[in-house]
Amino acid sequence: MFVVVLSRMAGAVTDNAVDSGFADVPSGMWYTGAVAWAAKNGIVSGTGHNTFSPDMQITREQLAVLMVRFCEYMGTPLPAQQSSTAFTDFNSVSDYAKDAVQMCAAAGLLSGYTDGSFGPQKAAARAETAAICSRLQRKTAEGQSAGSSVQDDAENISDTAEKDTKKDQNSESEKDKNQGSTSGNRRPNTGGSGSGNVSQPDPYELILALEHPDLVSIDNRGKRITAVSGASVDDIKAQVAMKNPAIEFTLNVIDWLNEEKESGNNRDLLTTGDRLVISVNGQERVYTIDVPNREADSHYWDTATYNEILARVGANLPIFGSAVYDITSEKYADDLRTIEIDGEEVDDYTQVFREAIRECTRNGGGTVLVPAREKSYYTGSIQLDDNVNLHVEAGATVDFVPISTLEYYPRALVSYEGIDYYGYSTPIYAYQKKNVAVTGGGVIGVTDASKWAGDKEVLQRWNYSNTPVEMRDATADGNTMPPVLLQMYDCENVRISEITLGNAPFWTMNLVLCENVLIRGVETTSISSNSDGCDPESCRYVVIENCRFANKDDNIALKSGRGNNGKLRGQATEYVIIRGNEFYQGSGISIGSESAGGVNDIFVENNFYNGRVGDFNNPETGKKDLRARDAFRIKYANSMDAVFENIYFRNCAMGGFGDNLILIEYVSNDYMLSVTGQGTDSMSYVPVMRNIAMSNMFSVPNRFGEMDSLFRNDLVEAESEDLRPIDGLYLKDINLISSNCDPNERGVMKIHNVLDFHMDNVRVNGVELRAEERPIVITDVEVNGTALNHNGTTDVVSEGEDGTLVVTGTIQTEIENFESIGSVWVSYDEDPLRAEAEMVREGNAIRFTAELDGVGANEHDLAVVAKSNKLPGRYPDENAEREINFAPAIASNQYHIDVDGDFRAMDLEITFEPEAPQTHISPMLHIGEEVVVSVSAKDAKTGEAVTGFTLEATDKTNKGWVTLSVDDEAETVTVTAVKVNKGNNTNQEIILRVSKEGYATSAYTIYKLVVMPADESVQRILEKEETLPGIDGTQASENTVPDEDDLGDEAEGPGEGGSGDEAEGPGEGGSGDEVEGSGEGGSGDEAEGPGEGGSGDEAEGPGEGSSDDTAEKEDEGSTVKGLSENEIE
Repeated sequence: MFVVVLSRMAGAVTDNAVDSGFADVPSGMWYTGAVAWAAKNGIVSGTGHNTFSPDMQITREQLAVLMVRFCEYMGTPLPAQQSSTAFTDFNSVSDYAKDAVQMCAAAGLLSGYTDGSFGPQKAAARAETAAICSRLQRKTAEGQSAGSSVQDDAENISDTAEKDTKKDQNSESEKDKNQGSTSGNRRPNTGGSGSGNVSQPDPYELILALEHPDLVSIDNRGKRITAVSGASVDDIKAQVAMKNPAIEFTLNVIDWLNEEKESGNNRDLLTTGDRLVISVNGQERVYTIDVPNREADSHYWDTATYNEILARVGANLPIFGSAVYDITSEKYADDLRTIEIDGEEVDDYTQVFREAIRECTRNGGGTVLVPAREKSYYTGSIQLDDNVNLHVEAGATVDFVPISTLEYYPRALVSYEGIDYYGYSTPIYAYQKKNVAVTGGGVIGVTDASKWAGDKEVLQRWNYSNTPVEMRDATADGNTMPPVLLQMYDCENVRISEITLGNAPFWTMNLVLCENVLIRGVETTSISSNSDGCDPESCRYVVIENCRFANKDDNIALKSGRGNNGKLRGQATEYVIIRGNEFYQGSGISIGSESAGGVNDIFVENNFYNGRVGDFNNPETGKKDLRARDAFRIKYANSMDAVFENIYFRNCAMGGFGDNLILIEYVSNDYMLSVTGQGTDSMSYVPVMRNIAMSNMFSVPNRFGEMDSLFRNDLVEAESEDLRPIDGLYLKDINLISSNCDPNERGVMKIHNVLDFHMDNVRVNGVELRAEERPIVITDVEVNGTALNHNGTTDVVSEGEDGTLVVTGTIQTEIENFESIGSVWVSYDEDPLRAEAEMVREGNAIRFTAELDGVGANEHDLAVVAKSNKLPGRYPDENAEREINFAPAIASNQYHIDVDGDFRAMDLEITFEPEAPQTHISPMLHIGEEVVVSVSAKDAKTGEAVTGFTLEATDKTNKGWVTLSVDDEAETVTVTAVKVNKGNNTNQEIILRVSKEGYATSAYTIYKLVVMPADESVQRILEKEETLPGIDGTQASENTVPDEDDLGDEAEGPGEGGSGDEAEGPGEGGSGDEVEGSGEGGSGDEAEGPGEGGSGDEAEGPGEGSSDDTAEKEDEGSTVKGLSENEIE
């Protein structure tokens, strides 16, 4: 509703309990307060006969009239126009709207269509209304910018909030005068009760009652309060007072969505755009709160982008019609069925939800209401549609039936760990929908997740081999991958608020390719393995605020697609604000893994880390004592050459976390190749990291009363490849208490290959940590006498028959005795191929020389790294000697060279007989079967064939699951499958090495060669896979959600319909496979009990197992138990 948007833009404090004055706008509706505000200030007048017509669509000419009145109210009236606007249909504009249309067109707020018409009676579409709101917000901000001391961005939603100083200060006579005027400023006069230019004393002047650093100043005339980072609602209440102590008043802090900010809940830190509302004698005065950066340092915050995110999300919040569709209504009685769950008959609301949502969307949108009651509402997948708000009342619980068939969970385009495919719908799901929400104070969860156990290796092989998404059909073989509890795919204008999300088979919330998202006041309590709280993936413009996360894995993880799938999407996760949240355990905020699309422009502030370290082996507390882990970490795995940049943290309270404050995980090129499944170019598989900043982090007691922020590892661990240095890590005003990470006893930082690293006022246990501030500069780098070019490729010639490269250059630094205490390392293609340089001082400069041998004629990446310590590369283990409380200075230059010479290089080509399946990167063998791997080589520079080489093969997995037989003469390796592990599929890595005199040895790794049990169930899966839609040449279905006719409406009983298979009872049907019990089926593997197979399998190598490849695995079974309030506390 447009008046709701206007009220938010004006920063008006509205009350939905008021009497709107219109017969068709009752008290208590979500828009009542906005309608009353707009009517009181002359912005709207209704549609006649004391009605407002809230469900009527607004026309373009009505939009123009409301914008003109709004600009008058805001004190920025649009100038009148003398001549007619040149719209071809201007004569059809209603008389009352003609002036407004001309004024809005002249101001650039409205434009016509390409045929020259305006379309005055056309309904305003949501997309154009959003664009108009953005222009209107900019227009009013520009008109009021004079005298503003803070804002840089005209679209800042908090800036427009400052402009409104509340209509309730006007006396009734002032209101009548303003509403009686047809032009000029309708905005309330807040300058006092006098007239003319005579300045009157302000009887309600505010002062600071206490000397305290948390509030800097109060500007009574400009109605602005400036607070420092970390100030809270309680600070405001304790320190603000009336200058006249005899005046009684109350105060509240209102946030950007006009909701009160509660005090004492650990989520009450102030942020720019909050407003202080002072109530005196029934009147209100509004002060804008500004929390500026402590220093004007662009490294630590980007205010303009932050404000842009708030403005964008605020202007696109979903708005719903007033209609309510109660699922307990008698009209849905025929859609209610009965099923049996665990021996008990329960009502099945699957068809009820589907019919209510269809009716809601068909009638233009509204609320699908789940009323409070003691019994749970059981249902299959709830698939949301346009303009639907699923509202689960406090006291209501929605649970999902443990019948994993297509009838209950229809085929849909879903994502699992960053891989897109067609599978069973998630419990809450939406695809390509606009204006959708899940709200209310109730609970949504999955009590019994035992039917969800699948084979994710199939998904990963699809990803490795770049199988087209339309050919990835997990429903074809009944692969019931554990679903995300709530997944929205390619949706716009999404709100998830005030709901509790309990048990989840996998992640809790996963938004994929979504835009304009608000997640607010949500509580997540799932503690199963991999139960992330919220995973925005390839999303833009997201605000996550005021939530409580109590998850075992990552609380919030920003992702953008796994490996090839991330590149296929081509969309970074960007423009995200995470603020006011509370983290109980697990990792607070993570970037990655599965982020091949990149992550950028992330703003994290005012969060509370309320965890503690736990002991998984404690017999008294057991797994209830779940530990907190890293406060912030970046996980490179499965991210290829993604760019992670512009990530800002500030004003966070550290009640406890278990591992690190910052962990940027070191990922070697070899590991990246193993989890990606292909590629040989080292730099293409190591992400780019730059501009990460953290400021004002401080220790507070956690919920157990412990004042202990760091437990196990280091304050900072940041390491990267020589070829991909981290460029820009900035830490300022950090003051933490730790019982274990004590800088008085040991080094508390692991820093390798971090350029532009700064620390300012960083302390642990009162000890200041420092970084070497004297820079190192690498210049004049040459290879065999040829100067290297930073931009582009430099041609060089190797020396001799062994491919020698002599690398020389100059080090410039003010660090004393650098040639003795420092080191210079030169590497090519990957870190292990490195040599340490010798250094000689020549006056004020230091010359270095390093020699690399065995460099074949080919293109190579070259890195030169200089550092103020002797450590070769990254810290190799926990016992590595480190500078105590001191981070080294590091410089790193990267070059691309094209080497020629007598010593050559080979490129290898590999073929398989029989060929790998179309949907897999490598062969799949049953026990007793074999594949012949043929190897050919050619000169990397000339392309000529290379013969007579020596071939070696190594089983890197080394589990005895395959045997290798090399035939040098035939240039082949025969791989025979001999056994598997515990009856499960196993992945092999086989390294082939080709060597010949005069050539550099070349290696090729066969990743993900699969050995399977020799049984009929696996054969059935393979046969089904070979006939997936699209593989046999048929057209794959583009429908991601079945039509209404395919949703099982005509099913005669549970388990019937959907897939078309005959089902004899609950849990049967769907894929056509017989379901024998929990944990069985899915991938076709033999499951020995719940949790085995699928996501609970033991990880045998890199990239297998959980998405958090370093996570400690705990198999808790397939049934996911939630975290009760008692367990949390």
